[in-house]
Amino acid sequence: MKEESQVRALVERYPYMFKLSNTLDLYAGWLPPFVVLCDEIDALLAGRPFVFHFLQIKEKFGRFRVYFYLGLPTCEPSTAVAAQELAHCQAAIQQCVESVHAACASRCMVCGTSATLRRDGSLMLCLCDEHAKWSGQDSPWSSAKIRMDRPSPR
Repeated sequence: MKEESQVRALVERYPYMFKLSNTLDLYAGWLPPFVVLCDEIDALLAGRPFVFHFLQIKEKFGRFRVYFYLGLPTCEPSTAVAAQELAHCQAAIQQCVESVHAACASRCMVCGTSATLRRDGSLMLCLCDEHAKWSGQDSPWSSAKIRMDRPSPR
């Protein structure tokens, strides 16, 4: 699958982002904005002594959700300047994450085309008209979920 190789390349490019993730659930239609997010985060962190990693990447109530940790390394002294720079970086990354959440709110989780949040019984899914016709055998969870392998420990 093309998306799985894209995710594998992303994990290899930014292993520090994925090393401690508990939940790594990503869907094909949401992959392009997520790749942009990773690039933006890496650019924001360039040259800064912060520790960053994703805690969870998942679908929740039909929406794409990303949770992360950002902090100072244990060996770095906690000064007022470092705390201020950390808070500034935290806000910038959170803004990027919220932009991706908003972008994915109108993207089909399967194919990435224009979509709306749909309810089917207790399920809520962000799907285009075509993928809203799914049946139990080919649900979006099985047809669009990308397996994300955690990087091996170094």
